[in-house]
Amino acid sequence: MTPTSNAADLREKAAALLLGQRLKSLCIDVRKLRFDRPIRFHSYTEFCRSTRMTIETVSAGKSHGDGFTVLPVSADAPTLVLYNDLQPNRRRRNFTLAHEIGHIYLGHTQDGDSQEREADRFAAELLAPTCLLLECKRRYGTLTADDICELFFISRSAALFTFDRLVTDVDLTETEKKLAADCAGIIPQRLGPVISF
Repeated sequence: MTPTSNAADLREKAAALLLGQRLKSLCIDVRKLRFDRPIRFHSYTEFCRSTRMTIETVSAGKSHGDGFTVLPVSADAPTLVLYNDLQPNRRRRNFTLAHEIGHIYLGHTQDGDSQEREADRFAAELLAPTCLLLECKRRYGTLTADDICELFFISRSAALFTFDRLVTDVDLTETEKKLAADCAGIIPQRLGPVISF
């Protein structure tokens, strides 16, 4: 499948995944989302212990860093998302999981620079949706990268990655408008520390 380069299409897919999740907070724990296809998350340690395989064997010798996806071997088998449980930064680990979900929802079947960039954009959109960023900006008047970090429980680098969405004119899709309406009640009344997952 060819990569999806349209920003509106990426936003639409992330918003569609979040719509109907009954989110209770802007801090999205990717492992707790409900998916429309079978996806299983396993830490490297857990997976190696249960299968008696090494991560290098499963990743076919490719770089595996913070996480990677193992495509299903049959139509009814789940897609596996494996992640580095030794990564101490929970925000980074959550972004890694969102990135891998991006590969799955964007239909990526091979690795490449454009696929990696798209998966990063999808992850940023999934964890800090443009429609919610714009609503927060409307409510608070302004948002800093630190505000975005705290509101959405994402890393500073991910917050900076989302910053360009606050300064460009964006025509929200109907799905994004519905997501913003559904999540209006979970946006804090004022800026300040939030409870993470």
